[in-house]
Amino acid sequence: MTAPLLDIRELSVTASTASGPYDAVREVSLEIPRAGAVAVVGESGSGKSLTALAVAGLLGEKLTPTGSILFDGEELVGMPAARRREIAGRRIGFVFQEPMSSLHPILTVGQQIDEGLRAHYDMTTRQRADRVRELLATVGLSNTRDVVGDRIGQLSGGMRQRVMIAMAISCEPELIIADEPTTALDVTLQRQVIDLLASLRERLGLSLMLITHDLGVVAETCEQAVVMYGGQVVERGDTRTLLHEPAHDYTKALVLSIPTLGDTRRRLPTVASVAPWLSDTRQIPLADRPLTEMSQIAPDHWVRSTTAKDAA
Repeated sequence: MTAPLLDIRELSVTASTASGPYDAVREVSLEIPRAGAVAVVGESGSGKSLTALAVAGLLGEKLTPTGSILFDGEELVGMPAARRREIAGRRIGFVFQEPMSSLHPILTVGQQIDEGLRAHYDMTTRQRADRVRELLATVGLSNTRDVVGDRIGQLSGGMRQRVMIAMAISCEPELIIADEPTTALDVTLQRQVIDLLASLRERLGLSLMLITHDLGVVAETCEQAVVMYGGQVVERGDTRTLLHEPAHDYTKALVLSIPTLGDTRRRLPTVASVAPWLSDTRQIPLADRPLTEMSQIAPDHWVRSTTAKDAA
């Protein structure tokens, strides 16, 4: 069996706060196969983006990762910063959630894409310029107008997201992490961005880690899905099984909350429990906390128990 490209084992991210340590992500485990696509699904605050940032080495100084993140067999947690930058910039590309706040407002599109090429390749100025135009053509920005000299404020939302994707694939990475790439886009642009990511996966043989809360996007884009709630993985498996045979209460509520044509329900379902971040449990040291376990209920389907194994 081929080893996964990305193998996360019991990853926790602890934040340093005025009231003490706070476990924002708790013992997350997931795998992303080579040339595969895995969606990480959950509501805001569930730990999706922090997990992705931990993989990319982009956590703030007050956030500490523990556990294991193996990328192509190499441990990323605790890796020296210089080596981590080589991997994160060269072999892992990141599509941020909001291009308007992630891209530089003054530098031109060409300058921002060129920055990664200068950092990771020994290329002449002419070669880099040609590569920039090639990347813009790859993401569909060659037939509208020449945007190389434009600044981000001159572009539409969909064009900004395409620039972000061009930057992410500029160094020919093996893994793309896309953090809610369709946020704040209208339905038509969402369709275009998702189609673009799927096309790039097929043409370039990329692995994809897609962070989203849109189950429709998950169904069309990813073979595997991981559901997060309260900083933990509560269910994981193949996408079709999770969408059609969800086992955890939270996953069931996510699926049932999707309105459909002809839906006569007056209220959408909610999760019948107190949200974990409203309790004090995440400020109790992990060693002293009653833990629930992930159980395998089918060949490719795992679900977390809703009852702590140490509870009376």
